[in-house]
Amino acid sequence: PKIGKKSSASSKKWVRMIHHGSAEACKEYLDNAGFQIYSTALSDDSVSLYSLDLSSGKVALAFGNEQRGVSSELVEASKSNFLIPMFGMIESLNVSVAASISIYEAVRQRIVAGNYNTVSLSPEQYQQAFTDYSWK
Repeated sequence: PKIGKKSSASSKKWVRMIHHGSAEACKEYLDNAGFQIYSTALSDDSVSLYSLDLSSGKVALAFGNEQRGVSSELVEASKSNFLIPMFGMIESLNVSVAASISIYEAVRQRIVAGNYNTVSLSPEQYQQAFTDYSWK
C-alpha cells in the first residue's frame, strides 16, 4: 500500500518492505529465509499470543484487515494461529493495535531472553546496515 504523506511517512524510510503477489509467494519467501509464520484469525484452534515463543529465531506475524482477516492460504501456511485474549463484547482489535500489541510482546520476550544484550549482526552486516540507513 502507498503510505500517505502525513501518516507514517517519516517512518517509511526505516522499514524495508517486500511486496508479494500472493500468499504462496510470501510463504515461500519466509520459508526460504527461515521464518516461523504465525497468523491471527478467530478460530477453534487459535492459541493465546502469550503462549507463543517469539523470543527465538525469525518470526513473521500475519495480520488481516478488519473485514476479511488473514487469507485462508496464509492461515494454512502458518505454524500456529493466534489471538490476543480479550474480554467483553468486542471480538477483535483494530489491525494497527493488534500488530502493536503483538510486536511489543515479541520485544518483551526477547528482552527477557537477553536477545538484545549483544549485537546479532556480523561486523560486515552491521557496517552495511549502518551505511544503508545513513543515506536515508
